[in-house]
Amino acid sequence: MDVSVYQEQEPTASIGDAGEGFPKKDSAAVLSFLRDSQESVHLRGVQDAALVYLIGKGLNTVRKPMLLIAPTDREAEQYFEIASFFVGKDSQRLDAPLARKVWYFPSRTAHKAQSLGKMEATARRLETLYAIRTAASPIVVVTSAMALLECLAPPEILVKHVEYKVRGEIIDLEVFCRQLIDRGYYPVSLVEEYGDLSRRGGVLDIYAPMYRWPLRLEFFGDELESIRPFHPSTQRSLGVLEDVVLLPASEIILDAEARARAQDAVYRDVGEGVLTPAAGNVWLERIQEGYQNGAFESVLPVFYEKTATLLDYLDPRTILFWSDANQSRMEMAENYWQMGRDRAENPSANEWQKSPTELFEDPERVHEIGKRFQQVWVNALIEPSEAPKILELGATSHSALGLAVRSHQNKERLLEPLAHQFHKWQEDGILSFLVCQQKEQARRLAELLMGYDLEVLYSGLPFGQESYESPAVKVLVGPSLKGFLWPAERLAVVSEEEIFGRRSRRVSRKAVSGVFLNSFQDLHLGDFVVHVDHGIGIYKELVHLNVRDIESDFLLLEYQDADRLYVPVDKLAKVQKYLGIEGHEPRVDKLGGKSWETAKKKARESAERIAQEILNLYAQRQVNEGFRFSPPDTFFQEFEATFAYEETPDQVRAIADVLEDMGSAQPMDRLICGDVGYGKTEVAIRAAFKAIMDGKQVAMLVPTTVLAEQHYQTLFERFNGFPVTVAALSRFKTPSQQKQVLKELERGTIDMVIGTHRLLQKDVSFRDLGLIIVDEEHRFGVKHKENLKKLRVSVDVLTLSATPIPRTLHMALSGIRDMSVIETAPEDRHSIDTFLCKYDELTIQEAIYRELHRGGQVFFVHNHVVSIYQMAAKLNQLAPAARVAVAHGQMNERDLEKVMLDFIHRKVDVLVCTTIIESGLDIPAANTIIINRADKFGLAQIYQLRGRVGR
Repeated sequence: MDVSVYQEQEPTASIGDAGEGFPKKDSAAVLSFLRDSQESVHLRGVQDAALVYLIGKGLNTVRKPMLLIAPTDREAEQYFEIASFFVGKDSQRLDAPLARKVWYFPSRTAHKAQSLGKMEATARRLETLYAIRTAASPIVVVTSAMALLECLAPPEILVKHVEYKVRGEIIDLEVFCRQLIDRGYYPVSLVEEYGDLSRRGGVLDIYAPMYRWPLRLEFFGDELESIRPFHPSTQRSLGVLEDVVLLPASEIILDAEARARAQDAVYRDVGEGVLTPAAGNVWLERIQEGYQNGAFESVLPVFYEKTATLLDYLDPRTILFWSDANQSRMEMAENYWQMGRDRAENPSANEWQKSPTELFEDPERVHEIGKRFQQVWVNALIEPSEAPKILELGATSHSALGLAVRSHQNKERLLEPLAHQFHKWQEDGILSFLVCQQKEQARRLAELLMGYDLEVLYSGLPFGQESYESPAVKVLVGPSLKGFLWPAERLAVVSEEEIFGRRSRRVSRKAVSGVFLNSFQDLHLGDFVVHVDHGIGIYKELVHLNVRDIESDFLLLEYQDADRLYVPVDKLAKVQKYLGIEGHEPRVDKLGGKSWETAKKKARESAERIAQEILNLYAQRQVNEGFRFSPPDTFFQEFEATFAYEETPDQVRAIADVLEDMGSAQPMDRLICGDVGYGKTEVAIRAAFKAIMDGKQVAMLVPTTVLAEQHYQTLFERFNGFPVTVAALSRFKTPSQQKQVLKELERGTIDMVIGTHRLLQKDVSFRDLGLIIVDEEHRFGVKHKENLKKLRVSVDVLTLSATPIPRTLHMALSGIRDMSVIETAPEDRHSIDTFLCKYDELTIQEAIYRELHRGGQVFFVHNHVVSIYQMAAKLNQLAPAARVAVAHGQMNERDLEKVMLDFIHRKVDVLVCTTIIESGLDIPAANTIIINRADKFGLAQIYQLRGRVGR
């Protein structure tokens, strides 16, 4: 039956209208109940971020460990970020990795659905399991429903294979390295990711779970002389540690007992016909060699006498919070059934895989085990047999407050509704917090809000460490979250995305950037490198030397006649990997010789020749005066604030370069060069907005109709709420629609037009064209370039390209043409794994099912229209559960538009297409691309196609 645990209490002070209609109950009563009782309850009236705030507050009062369970890994990752924000991040301490209070346990099965890579996900799992068993004070663990089902190594096995090492300890390095390899560490020449191990004499580099940076253990004989974290790119030391805790790098410990148990299982399965003898021999070799990196996940139970689940690791006092119990139950049941079905539909005697009943715990069994703990079902459907008590909190979704900023058709101030609400909350005595995802955005909004007669405080301190006494609006940096109003707590939290709309999170990379540092991780022994002062040499090794009583690491380069050059790590900016014609070995230079100076002289002469070719065009541009655009104003800053990501340092420089060029009397002609997905389009959008606000029209030229349509959707969204009219001109438009666009362009009622080659035809005229943006210049021919040259004499031109044509690039590098390079990738953009293999239907089938299992989409590039439908039919047979569609350039415009929109809206799982998707297409959910007959594509095409995924 429904029982109210606590009676309603009147608030101690009036909070005005903000409190009307809400239960007047603070969190203290609920936390007291959880502290003093072992009963499971339903909790009502608390949503998302407010729930995490309650859990974080309870750490200091309830004094019990807490497990927050989200339905999916993606939601769990978001909850973890919010929990870290409210509880506070103290995990950056190099000397106390176990000091943090919030831990994340991702699902092993769905790791690719997160921003984590495979090895990092494994590291997060292992360190969380260890923290659960060893934490000195209560902690919060965030996980997903799927993670509760997965079978794990028994707790005693994990703890047994954790190494604690102290500086000055005597260690047999040979035995120690063998133990680490048995525990999942992989020997490499240079450590790059979790689980890597590199030994050079008495120096052992290891990238272990629980540590943000890899560790360098230096030995003098058998004595552990020093322990230093270091940056993997620069190789520079980041401090000194007195001790270190080394967890296994894999959930499977390949000691002698585990190997023997697994070998017996192989013999048994071969005897029963589950495995073929040939496949059995392969697995016996893997087990003997210790082949890791997820190779044994499908047979994890054979290595242990019994397995465990996450619930077996928990302290009996742990409180389980189900953020959405009903959805979590459905996710567990559906995934368990799906894995059983996949196993039944794809049996193979060549692949060794245990059944789902051995790899995963039955969902009903998990719920039974959960009854051992105190459980809290948040906003779930009432099941009286499970939870007879109900707790209610006075928290409401922030969306009910009507703070969303909608379209404004004139230049009124867009933050005025938000400022008005903040004023009202201050009058009611409610503390207000504005949470932004990035520091730059937080500072920007703090400055803008001050212009509305608001007292605003920007602080770099985490939530909870800022003084609550001041009534000022506190602008903090935190994760993406859904804001809430909690009158009884006198607390209001507003998130940035509630103002400007929700977009995927992206932050700038904090790692050191540069040509060398981006390539250093790819260096191998024997690679050719280029030193700025000495020319081409051969990379030999990274050595540790003592020079004049100063120890440091050096890069050893070899030149002609076996001459050696030692480059200290603090001079790495002078060295970069040699990039030349594939299969062609360059001539190594001689130290102190003239060959390198001669090569540089030839390059300068080549630049001079090209400069002569374009002298007339640029002389005209110098003589003709272009339009001088005004400096950025407050309205431009408010538009910048609607960008939901933090600009990378290179983006900031590129935007500043473009605005400076536009403010000059000389017409701009700038190339923005950057990798796919690095933010070139946002630079162009800022330039377009500045031109439009100064009364000029903008034309954006793109190579394909699909890209034109997507750019149109992006710009329409970015300019929403501002007095900007955007139109598209391509074959997706009917002749009558095209005529209407042309008329409005000539009258000046359209501010910006996005189009294909259609924009270069004679019937296109503008009322007052001020800026041309060319996306992917290398896709346009000589005739189109000539048309553009005529416009460049007096109109500002901005060119975007990830793979500029050699002439354009040569001009830019020679300083003849202005260029801004964006080489700093967003931190959340991970490198793309590329595999080259023969056509194999089983590989294709596995790739499709892996992507579908994590909720993603697949591009299948088949650049032959005649047989594309047969290929789509074949894929339908290989993956019957997938929704397959076809897209190519010869389709009817309306049909092509419908297919592309269906794919964007996730109504299609696998898109079989030609190279029509090559340029600019941005589908965040598509993270797998299969390119059929890749040998028939050019380098630029392959590079562009590869950039369609991982965005």
